[in-house]
Order: sequence, then structure tokens, then C-alpha cells
Amino acid sequence: MRLFVERAQAVRREFVLVPENAAVAEVCHRLDGLPLAIELAAARVSAQAPEEIARRLQRRFDLLAAALVYLGAVRRRQGDFARSAALLDESLALSRAADDGPGIALALPTLGVTVRFQGDVARSIRSLEESLARFHAVGDLRWLAIPPTMLGGSLLYQRALAAALLVREGLAGQWSVGDHAFMVFGLFDMRAGLLMEGQPVKAAIMLGAAEMLREALGVARAPVNEREQERLPSAVRAPELERAWAEGRALPLPRAVALALEETPRDAAMERTP
Repeated sequence: MRLFVERAQAVRREFVLVPENAAVAEVCHRLDGLPLAIELAAARVSAQAPEEIARRLQRRFDLLAAALVYLGAVRRRQGDFARSAALLDESLALSRAADDGPGIALALPTLGVTVRFQGDVARSIRSLEESLARFHAVGDLRWLAIPPTMLGGSLLYQRALAAALLVREGLAGQWSVGDHAFMVFGLFDMRAGLLMEGQPVKAAIMLGAAEMLREALGVARAPVNEREQERLPSAVRAPELERAWAEGRALPLPRAVALALEETPRDAAMERTP
């Protein structure tokens, strides 16, 4: 059970073993104590309670589909986007064949981001829009906060006006459920949205806040392809942007989130400050 708890805490830091989630022992028993199987099952704690994982273990295709999502995410972090997409497509096919709504919803966000890195923005948007609808149907508030940020990130490629609004929506949701790890990516995408809106100073502040939060949590840098690099040029060049970046790194997280979500353009507010 210790392995399960350690892996669960890697995806959901607040997870602890208490009498209410005694289903952890049942999960480990059902998996015959196999380390890899336990790790893959524990990774689902980010989206499901241990009791739900135990029930779903009776459906082996569900576990296989979840394992493929996990492996696909690992491959994406390694920069192997083609292999990641193939694994995620296989997971999605299994979940669709089993009419497994939560499994479909779980695969789609990871697939949406992966194909975006491959340059297929249209497919990314389709996948993330379906993901958002599916998580609405499932009613999982924790996961419901994730697709808007991802979808906003993809729409930024098209310079769509809705992009920054979706990123803000996702960031607000992540803050409300305490998902600090994913907020790192929300703040990074917020920076891109602010650049698109012509607010480079506020964008630099968001960059500083995102980097500080990423370092504090030990979150790995997201893989970036050439197209992504072109879309997100360095925000720290001029002296005033360097100062804004340093300001962002010094901001307490609640203040950084409040600043990201406020409607008044930060650049204009700074210009009015005596």
C-alpha cells in the first residue's frame, strides 16, 4: 500500500491513507501486489477515488486504457509525440468500444495537447472541446478545470479572442479546487494570452509567477516544439520586463492568481500609478 500512496501523492499531493479510503488495500489485493499495476492504478487518483478505482478494476479494458493514457503522457514529456499520440489513440479506441465515458474523458485532454505539439491544432481543439463536454457530463470538478486551459492554449495558435477567456476560466477552476500543479501550466498559458492582448508587462509577471510555482512544486517543464517556441517568444528582454518578471517571482500565489484573473489591464494600471 505504501507504493500506491507514494504514486497517488505524485499526482495528487494532498492524498493520504485514511479509514475512509480503505479501498486502497482492496486495489492492491486485486492487482496481486504487482508494482507496475499498482503504480498505474494509483495514477488514476487524480481523477477518481480509490473506491471507484477498486470497482473499475473488474473491467480489465478500463485499466489497460488508463495505463495507455499514463504511458502516453510519459512519452509526451519525453518529447516522443508520435508514440504518445499512438498510445493515446489506442486508449481512446478501447474506452469508446467499452462506452466508458470517464475513460474517454481522461484520454482526450492528453491527446489534445499531444497532437497540438505535433502541429495538428484543429484536431487538438476538437479533442479538447469533446473533453470539456464529457467532464461536464461526468461532473468531476477537479478535472473540469483542466480542459479550458488546454483548449485556450490551442486556440492561442489561431489568435482566437476566446483563448484568453478560456485560460482564465481554467485557472479560476484550478484555484478553486486547489490544483496547484496544473496551475503552473495555466499561468504559462495566461502569459501567452496576455502577450496576444498586448500586455507584455503583465505577461512577464505571469511568467515569473509560473516559474516560481513550478520550481516550488518540482513540476517538470512542459515539452516545447518549434512551433510553440515561435508562438511564445521570450517575455524578458527590456529592463521593465525584467523588473516585472522579478515581481512575479516574488508574488504570493493568491496575489498572482488574483492579478491573472482581474479584468483591468495591468500595463495600463501601472502607467497610471504615480
